[in-house]
Formats: sequence, structure tokens, C-alpha cells
Amino acid sequence: SGANLKMKLSAGIDIYGKLIIFGTESAPVNIEPVGDDFWGRLNFFAGAEGDLKFAYLRRGNFTAGVNPENTGAIVASNVVLNIENCAFLDAARPQNAILLNDSRTAIKNSRIAWSTDYESGARWLTGITIRNGELFINNVNFDRMDVGVDATVGGIVDKDNMPDENFQNIKKYKWLPEDLFGILPPVVPTSSSLL
Repeated sequence: SGANLKMKLSAGIDIYGKLIIFGTESAPVNIEPVGDDFWGRLNFFAGAEGDLKFAYLRRGNFTAGVNPENTGAIVASNVVLNIENCAFLDAARPQNAILLNDSRTAIKNSRIAWSTDYESGARWLTGITIRNGELFINNVNFDRMDVGVDATVGGIVDKDNMPDENFQNIKKYKWLPEDLFGILPPVVPTSSSLL
């Protein structure tokens, strides 16, 4: 019948090895706060691995005392991460639901959303921020945020099955930079093209 993990205010899990969460559609693993507070994050450190299936993370990303730009309900730094059929719901505002630093990540058939609208002000609300590394995204739905995927710092993003309908109530950009998939690698002339 799945599992329910109730987290205290700002409590998180630091992962240095491998975290495997295998829920099912009828029995998901729920990670949520005690009461109406926000819990911390799943924090994956260099060399760690994560494999999450049917995990629903609600009200994570407690940010007090931390620069919000460096937070998320998941923060992964130089790790390998696979996420399938998961939901990241109502993370603490502002900033990221998922922050990926120099990581190799695949996210498939998942949802990143907030249940209420908000005024963004000076800080943005972003579904996924990638800072270098690689991200493969397939059939992920985004709802009620400023930016769906932010790759302005750099990194490789590949997508499949990501129509415009997967982005609902996006205030600014689905993809950042906006031409993320229009940037082609430079053409290197071959000796035959120089003739």
C-alpha cells in the first residue's frame, strides 16, 4: 500500500550513496510535511545516484537561511538521477522545484506544479534549473510557474513528447533560453568543403 514519509519543518535527506524509491501507481511513496509547514529537500551529493518511481513530493524546499537560487525539493550535484512517474507539488516559493548541478538526469511521465497562482515579483519560480550536465525530459507537465526549464547557465537538454500542452499557466518562458532547441552546434568545415 505504498509508504508515507512525514517530514518535520526543514528536515531533509542527504544522499551520498544510492536512493531508490519504487512506489507504484496504486501505492505511491508520499514525502510530505507534518502539518502545513515545508520540509527541506532530497539533497544528492557528488557521486550519489537516485532512482525514483511513483514518488510524490509535496511542500518541500524549505529555504530559510539558504539562498533560494540554490534550492529545490530535489538538489542534485554531480549525480546520476532517474525520475519516472513522479510529482513535485507546491514546493516552497520562490525558486526551483528541482535544481540540477553538473548531473545526468532523466525525467519521464512526471508533473511539476503549484496548486495556486502567485505574484512572482523579483524572484522567479522555476520547475527545473539545470546548471551544466545533461537533462533528458519526456512527457513532463508543468503548471503555475515563471519558467518550465531554465538552462541559461549551460548544459545539454534533450526532449521527447513535450508539446506546448505540457506547459500550463507559465508566466514567462517554457524553455530558457527561449531558443534552447534552436541552437545548432557550429559547423566545422571539412577539407572537401574548402575546395
